[in-house]
Amino acid sequence: MLLAVLCWCILSGSIPAEIGQLVLLQEISLHSNSLTGSIPTGIGQLAQLRIITFVFNMLSGELPKELGQLGQLRYLSLFRNNLDGTLPEEIGLMSQLQIFHLSGNMISGSIPSTIGQVEKLIDMNLYDNVSAICCPAVPNHSSHAIVTPYSSCFTLHYLCVNT
Repeated sequence: MLLAVLCWCILSGSIPAEIGQLVLLQEISLHSNSLTGSIPTGIGQLAQLRIITFVFNMLSGELPKELGQLGQLRYLSLFRNNLDGTLPEEIGLMSQLQIFHLSGNMISGSIPSTIGQVEKLIDMNLYDNVSAICCPAVPNHSSHAIVTPYSSCFTLHYLCVNT
């Protein structure tokens, strides 16, 4: 197992685009540093990646749609950054994702209905974003409006989208 764990190291600057060349990497934990800039799109080339922890940094920009290429990813924790924009539809391609934490950013818009394809999702926390994050709309506005898009997420125990 190849790990890159550099937490509380007073790192600054951006995550280099060359990170996509570390194709055997299974875990990358860079939390509690002073990293800035966006998450490089090359991260989508890390097919073996199972854990991403970039919490308590100053990362900005939108989540790259290339995250959807991470079919082995189980844990994605990006809370307390300056990430903005909407959640990419490709999030639904992360079939092994179990934990998804994105609270404390500036994400807005709707949760893509493709999240319902992530059948192993246990915990999704989108709390404390600057704008309200909405659950996908269901055409008939029934009482199942919040349940229907997640009907395949049999293991989902925790969903928090409050602001």
